[in-house]
Amino acid sequence: MNADPTIIELSIVEVEAGGNAGGGAYEYAFSQRVLLCTAKGEIQIRLNWMGPNQFKIYAVATSASQGQFEIRPIEQEGKQAVIINHCTRPELINLAVVVQGPSKKNPLIVCDPQVINIPDPDWQMLAVANG
Repeated sequence: MNADPTIIELSIVEVEAGGNAGGGAYEYAFSQRVLLCTAKGEIQIRLNWMGPNQFKIYAVATSASQGQFEIRPIEQEGKQAVIINHCTRPELINLAVVVQGPSKKNPLIVCDPQVINIPDPDWQMLAVANG
């Protein structure tokens, strides 16, 4: 596994109109919109600490095939999600970070970066050779 985790920051704000989530009520952005992974590693999704502390990561869902991702429990304050990416096969993975917002009208906001797994063939051969 990679020694250093891949850190993706998620910024989200409530807007009057025209946002990209929650029926236009919220605007979100990831520090990396598309993540290309070539080896097993840890992905940390962190809520940006700027602004009011009113959002929490509620859940993480994924389209990854069985065994690709290991989603760890969300940390208690809801500011970080950790995913172990086993990167076992080439695959485009849709990832949904569900954030709980302050509004009673639109309490859950779906934020969705993409993860692309393209295992390094040399890494795969080394993993097979080392069992």
